Amino acid sequence: MLLVEHLTKRFGDRLAVDDVSFSVTAGEVFGFLGPNGAGKTTTVRMLATLISPSSGSAIVAGIPLAAENGLEIRQRIAVMPENPGLYLRLSVAENLEFFAGVYTSATGSRKQNASATGSRSSTPAYAQSADRTNCATASSRKR
Repeated sequence: MLLVEHLTKRFGDRLAVDDVSFSVTAGEVFGFLGPNGAGKTTTVRMLATLISPSSGSAIVAGIPLAAENGLEIRQRIAVMPENPGLYLRLSVAENLEFFAGVYTSATGSRKQNASATGSRSSTPAYAQSADRTNCATASSRKR
């Protein structure tokens, strides 16, 4: 379940998201469409607890949107951007470890999660190598 009420985000004087409200029930298919610069990505980043809203509230996966609930929310949701934002100078394994850190709080858990992610997802052999991410094809980087 997702409930968003009067969500707003300002960056200084710039209003990026202005009083957005909507709800999505369990099992409902929901599209979040709009022109470039409309605030879609900023809204998703707020709901994924990557940035804080300036005002408004939300309940994400049954959890109130609040800084102290960030880890729990991120462990229950998944966000897949069009461009995954990999760090091309890092290896695939280093990228997995870095992004696992977004979803865990302890360093030991990060390595375990990154390792488990790689083993569960049929990661190609190059993921185990020291090759940098920019050596992979675009479709491989998205996977």
